Amino acid sequence: MLNKALIYKEWKRTQWLFASLLGLTFVLKNLKIIMNIQNYKEFMPDITNIEIANLFAKNVFNIFDIQFFMFGILIFIAAFLFYDLRNQNANLISSMPFTREEIIVNKLFLGFTAIISTMLISFIFIIISYFSNSDILGPYISVSQLFQWFLINTLTFTAGFAFFMGIQSLMGNVSAASIISPIMLLFPLWFIEMGEETIVRLTSINYSDLSPSNIIEKLVFALYNTSEHSFYFNPEHNILSKDLIIYDNFMPKCITLLVLTIVFSLISIHIYKKNALELNGNFTMFKPLENVFIIGFSISLAMTFALVFAPYDIVIKNYIFLAIGLALGLFISKKIVESVGRS
Repeated sequence: MLNKALIYKEWKRTQWLFASLLGLTFVLKNLKIIMNIQNYKEFMPDITNIEIANLFAKNVFNIFDIQFFMFGILIFIAAFLFYDLRNQNANLISSMPFTREEIIVNKLFLGFTAIISTMLISFIFIIISYFSNSDILGPYISVSQLFQWFLINTLTFTAGFAFFMGIQSLMGNVSAASIISPIMLLFPLWFIEMGEETIVRLTSINYSDLSPSNIIEKLVFALYNTSEHSFYFNPEHNILSKDLIIYDNFMPKCITLLVLTIVFSLISIHIYKKNALELNGNFTMFKPLENVFIIGFSISLAMTFALVFAPYDIVIKNYIFLAIGLALGLFISKKIVESVGRS
C-alpha cells in the first residue's frame, strides 16, 4: 500500500510545511520551557522548588499555547496535500500507475509521520529539560505523566488531521474545504450549546433536562482535548503532588481519539476512491452534500439570529428572528454553493 515514489513526491512538495510544524512546536513549547526555567533560576534566586515545578507543569501540560497554531498548520497541510488532486494535475495523476487508494493512503501516512515525529522530538526536548532539573522536578512530576502529555496530544493532532483530510475528500474545492474544516471541527460543541439555548428560549424546558449524555460529552470533548487535564495542588500542604497531576478520563480519551483517527482515515480513503474527477472545483464531490450544507448553515444562522436579536421574555420574537435567520441562511448558503461551483 505504501509507495516510496509517492512518499518521496509528497515529501518534496511539503517538507517546508513539516519543517514549519516542527519549528512552531519547538518555539511555542520547548524553547518557552527552557527559557522560562533558566530565567527564573538566574534572576529569581529565591524561587522555591515547588514554584519551579509549578512553572514547568504549566508550560508542559497547557496545550492551548500550541493547539490553535497546530490545527491551523494541519488544515494548511491537508489543503496542500489535496491541491494537486483538485487542480489541472488531477487528470495527470489519475493516469499514473498508482491506484486512488495508494495516493490517499500515502498522503495520510506522510501527515501522520510528520505529526508523530514533531511531537516525539518535542517530547524528547521536554524529557531533556526534565532530567536536567530532575533534583527539582522529580519529587513533583513523573516521566509517566510527561508521556501522557505526549500520547494524548499526539492522538489529538492525528485525529484532527484525519478529520481535515476527510473534509478535503468530501469537498471539490480546496479553499472551501479549508474554511469548512475548522467550522465543522467546532460545530458539534457549538451546535449542542446553541441548540440547548434556543430550545430553552422557545419552550419551558429547563437546561437540566437537555444536558447531553455522558457519551456525547466524551465524544465531543475528546477531539478538542479541553477537559481538565492539568496539574493540581495539594490544598492541605500547598505542594504539587505527583498523584494529582492527572488527565481527566485519560484512557477513554486516548481510545476515543485513536478510534476517531482510524475512522476519519478510512472515511477519507473510501470517499476519495469515489471522487469523480469531473466534479473537481465544485463545492462538494457529492451533490446531496450541498443540501446538507444548505440545511445545516440555515439552521445555524437561524439559531444565531434568535439568540442574538430576540429577548428571553418575548417568545414570539424568538420565532420571528428564527424565521428571518432561516430565510437568510437558505439564501446565503445557496449563493455560496453556486459561486464556488463557478470559480
